[in-house]
Amino acid sequence: MVDSDFATVQAASFDGLSWQCALSPEMARDYGLPGEWIGDSVEVGERAAAWARGAGLQPDPVALRAALVAECDPLAEDLVFALVHALGFRFRDGVDLEPPAV
Repeated sequence: MVDSDFATVQAASFDGLSWQCALSPEMARDYGLPGEWIGDSVEVGERAAAWARGAGLQPDPVALRAALVAECDPLAEDLVFALVHALGFRFRDGVDLEPPAV
């Protein structure tokens, strides 16, 4: 997190599937974050969705794309929660993360 203006995300699985992105991509560019860290939202979305499915989650591709292209309003932390939810994680009691019920 950079002063709540943008967030970088990186994930990897044991089988070698990995992805990274910047949430609030325009703000990340304004800070000078390299383009390879920001990533293409379509490519990142596909990799992130595959990663989530590999973890037994059910990602929402529309919500995932929306989280990847959105700009912070007002905080990037809100985009982190949107991304986590779009990947298929669910909150319980506002604290714990758990995968959705099958």
